[in-house]
Amino acid sequence: MFGNIEGHLGTEELYTANLFAAKFNRTERIGLTANTNNMGANAGGREGSLRMNSQITGEPRNTSVGANYENQFFQKKLNVNANYNFNDASNRNERERYNKEIISSEEVQETNSLSQNSNNNQGHSFRSIFRFRPNTKSNMDVHFNARKSQSSSWSASENYMINNSVDSIRDYRSENNSTGDSQSSEISINYRRRLKEGQALNLLLSNKFDESNQQSDVFQRTYLHKEDKETIVDQNRLSDSRNYNFNSQIHFSNRINQNLNYSLGYNLGFRHDKNKVDAFNKLANNDELDLQYSQNQINKSSNNTLLANLNFNAEKVSVSLSNRTNYRSQKLTDSYRDIDLSRNFWDNNLNLSGNYKISNRKNHNR
Repeated sequence: MFGNIEGHLGTEELYTANLFAAKFNRTERIGLTANTNNMGANAGGREGSLRMNSQITGEPRNTSVGANYENQFFQKKLNVNANYNFNDASNRNERERYNKEIISSEEVQETNSLSQNSNNNQGHSFRSIFRFRPNTKSNMDVHFNARKSQSSSWSASENYMINNSVDSIRDYRSENNSTGDSQSSEISINYRRRLKEGQALNLLLSNKFDESNQQSDVFQRTYLHKEDKETIVDQNRLSDSRNYNFNSQIHFSNRINQNLNYSLGYNLGFRHDKNKVDAFNKLANNDELDLQYSQNQINKSSNNTLLANLNFNAEKVSVSLSNRTNYRSQKLTDSYRDIDLSRNFWDNNLNLSGNYKISNRKNHNR
């Protein structure tokens, strides 16, 4: 067992602290890390990280905790590696800007801007790899990853433009407040097996799912003084995003003799994406859906691919012939914007390459 703890304190109430601990034996490894600071997500580490306080933006707060575990089971036929991470990051920032632009000898425009924002993000993530080697002819890798996070943010800004320090041109004000959460999971299986001498079979399956939801209150007001025109956007926006992706591959390779080998493969994939935004105008008695800021988009696609490769390798000559044939089907719809597009197509890619070795230092490629 071993580890270390360190901490730093600085002026302006700046701080950072780090922890590392580990336990090892012949097959088992356990690790633990932790960090907390108020200087930004990349702050921390050893020896004088407080010297970077000129790069700090706003008032950040960051805390992270991680754990890792690795071990072998069943007479070292199964290797397990897993890690977990927790992150909590927040920031608050204020900016003020003044800009003066000389349009002509008789006209000067001045712009005053003020913005404020704050955000907070929390996330849990888990990653793991299982490697199974039952015998000398076959092996299988399984990856499983998952993540879950929550976020909240608030921002407000004001912008005033005047001409010659007297005439008002434009007033702008906005305020946004949003909360959301997201989660994702992914699993993949990669299986490899040696058949007869010179033959091998590879099978890959992967499945991934992402989902996120967000609710936002959006307010924007723009007033143009010369036109006496006011534009207001006051909405509640609900966002829903879901993405599903599945892929499968099977690949067979065979060595005919010492110089000649070939491989055949087939890929099948599906993808289904949904992105929906409902923007409601805040009225006195009822909420009205604003189609200009809304969408209900669904994208579906599928792929079927055939692969073939033939390779010849000799002492001075090598030739490679490959072909890829793909059939793709895709459909895009959006009921809010009256979109309905679909297409199906084939594409084929045939490639031939060769190399002739003239000497140890010279080659001719085509």
